[in-house]
Amino acid sequence: MTATQVKDLSLDDVIKKFGLVETTDPAFFAECQGPLAPITPQAQTELAQIESDYAYLSHRAMDEGAVKLVVIGRLLALAGYYQAPFSLVTEKTVKLKAIDNGQILRGVVDILAMHEKVWVLLVEAKRNAFSIEPALPQALAYMSGAPYPDYPTFGLITNGRNYLFLKLKGKTYGLSKEFSLRNPGDLTEVLQVMQHLGKLVTTWPI
Repeated sequence: MTATQVKDLSLDDVIKKFGLVETTDPAFFAECQGPLAPITPQAQTELAQIESDYAYLSHRAMDEGAVKLVVIGRLLALAGYYQAPFSLVTEKTVKLKAIDNGQILRGVVDILAMHEKVWVLLVEAKRNAFSIEPALPQALAYMSGAPYPDYPTFGLITNGRNYLFLKLKGKTYGLSKEFSLRNPGDLTEVLQVMQHLGKLVTTWPI
């Protein structure tokens, strides 16, 4: 059977193929809401540097590799994902099976942060000149292939300027508000959510 590329699927395709349902209930995604633990002054200084670097470099189009280097990698470091007990995988090929006709789907996740076998955070990056919307169906499809469906899986899609967190539990998914570097304090909230998710997942029995 020929595998379909995940990047070619629309959001409607993904919802139908995996039987997903979106919820707008704020309580479903309480993990991305307050109160969140404050970050350190050192981390705040580094966030300011990330914003400055991005502002300068974004005068010209940045490809996905640059977005990962300038922004995502540094956020992952600040959030503690480069340290035990987490594992970090880049360019991971994911093979999925849809529920409608057993169709095989294949795609490559940009960055995957894991604790044991639980996917803590799946990151999809886009060029800074692109909307983050095209990354939403890709991220949801990959998250549907997480090895422990009884646990929620979290995702983050970004173009370096805009950030959107996703949560999938069972067949239900929810979205955070969209964060933007144009809004003062938003990058701080993004880091706080990343740190909170990391600490949360380490409390789950595997």
